[in-house]
Amino acid sequence: MKNHFAIAKEELGFYGFENTSLQNLLAVLIGPKAKPVVTGQLSSLGVKRLSSLSKEELLQYEGIGETTADRIIACIGLAGLLNKYKFEDSYIVRSPEDAAKYMSDMSTLDQEHFEVLFLNSKNVVIGRKTIFKGSLNASIVHPREIFREAVKLSAASIIAGHNHPSGDPLSIVS
Repeated sequence: MKNHFAIAKEELGFYGFENTSLQNLLAVLIGPKAKPVVTGQLSSLGVKRLSSLSKEELLQYEGIGETTADRIIACIGLAGLLNKYKFEDSYIVRSPEDAAKYMSDMSTLDQEHFEVLFLNSKNVVIGRKTIFKGSLNASIVHPREIFREAVKLSAASIIAGHNHPSGDPLSIVS
């Protein structure tokens, strides 16, 4: 009889990651000691909540040790990077909508981030950097941090943006 890991690995190999359940992706990530109860509990949280768990929170689940928690966090980090840089190497910003699309991954963040896109003279993105991570509803940044990065990259222009974790761009804290 196959264990949970073997079944999950088979599903991943046959159907690919796009068509494998979150529970089975977690089983493959955890390895041969994966238990359906634990992967079920974790997958029931959903991707967004799962991605916000700290190492300490992951360790609270039976069967999740330090190494497994580190693997899960690394995997989520890798997925975040892949999402952040999902566009081609030569992404051209022709309009505010293009910049918003390029930075759309910021909409899932739980705290305010101030990010800057650095463009060459043909408006091709040559860099992107989080300049400041703020609190739940505030982000304070000094221009010197922005311009330091722009000079390092020899950027011809910049586009600065920040998110609103509340989802309300009109919310202002006094």
